[in-house]
Amino acid sequence: MKKAPLIANERERLAELLSYEILDTPLEPHFDDFTELASLICKVPIALISLVDEDRQWFKSKIGIPAPETPRDISFCGHAIAGNEVFVVEDVHKDERFFDNPLVSDAPHIRFYAGAPLITPSGHGIGTLCIIDKTPRKLSFHEKLTLEVLSRQIITQLELQKSFRRSQADLAELKRLTQLVNLQNAKLYHSSKLASLGEMAAGIAHEINNPLTIIVTKAEALKNQYERGAPFTNLDQDVSKIEKAAERISRITTSMRSLARNSADDPFETVSLSGVLSETLSLCEEKLKNNGVILKISNLQEINVEGNFTQLSQVLLNLLINAYHAVEKAVEKWIEIEVTQTADVALIKVTDSGEGIPDEIKEKIMEPFFTTKKVGHGTGLGLSISQSIIESHRGKLFLEDDYAHTRFCIQLPLR
Repeated sequence: MKKAPLIANERERLAELLSYEILDTPLEPHFDDFTELASLICKVPIALISLVDEDRQWFKSKIGIPAPETPRDISFCGHAIAGNEVFVVEDVHKDERFFDNPLVSDAPHIRFYAGAPLITPSGHGIGTLCIIDKTPRKLSFHEKLTLEVLSRQIITQLELQKSFRRSQADLAELKRLTQLVNLQNAKLYHSSKLASLGEMAAGIAHEINNPLTIIVTKAEALKNQYERGAPFTNLDQDVSKIEKAAERISRITTSMRSLARNSADDPFETVSLSGVLSETLSLCEEKLKNNGVILKISNLQEINVEGNFTQLSQVLLNLLINAYHAVEKAVEKWIEIEVTQTADVALIKVTDSGEGIPDEIKEKIMEPFFTTKKVGHGTGLGLSISQSIIESHRGKLFLEDDYAHTRFCIQLPLR
């Protein structure tokens, strides 16, 4: 008996075999179909899909023998994978390589063998589709052609399975990266909101301090009157002022808490644009007033859209912050907000009295991390994130080109 010689590129061959992840896998009907066809067409009792591993040949599909594998050093397939043609031994008793092989003298008592090598696209023989008979015989042209065609189809099946596994792995990786991107986006969204609140912090503190002063002053006056036993001549007015001041503080803190919270998972609902405007202005109105910026509200209508209240407020606040920076050193300082609607869309226009945006910057203005502000005065994410938010609402955020000053427009579908 002669052992089959090792293949010249044995290491690469084994690596390719392992790449198919087929060894020691369960039986599969689509592979059994190949051996069934080979057995029927060639009229033999034994047909195998044999994969030649380092020291064994393992059967992915088998008809006619019970063993799942045999040692490689006594295998016929070890010889067959050395070439590209169907390997045929018509009578093993007359072949010095096999006449004393244990597979000949013992079960399954091989007398005839024909194996079509399974050649991968890169040219490696990883196994065979082989047929075995217990009596000598010849292989006809049609039987040889059958083995060649089926062997190519087996490789095609292996390639398809490999591609599917890669696709599944790519899909899993894409899902992981998508989750990572979504997480980073959520962090950026939240950071942008906190940055916006930080931008308005001084104004918010002043806005809260004013009504607090009213509450403290009126409370102390009422306390002094009570201690002196003096009559409460203006009690109703004083209590009313305290109540209004408390309501003002409550409105501001509610707006702050609403904007600061993570609203990414909130479902869309019916949103009043006048409500969004009112809550957003409570966070920045005082800062604008303290810095001499006139705020104009025109054409305010009761318009409802479908969306996320907090996210829309975030967008509007960002536009107002940008407008403030554009006018803070201007001679005329004003910002105008206009809310209108057409037949099917709501339109929010935020216009400022600044000099406008240069043409060379307009194309870059919506890009992530692009900013014309000084270091430490913005990340350049505000407009990019705002655009993403509006697009998620099936709307548009754009710069109106043909306007004398700077005008950003938010277009949203009506409820």
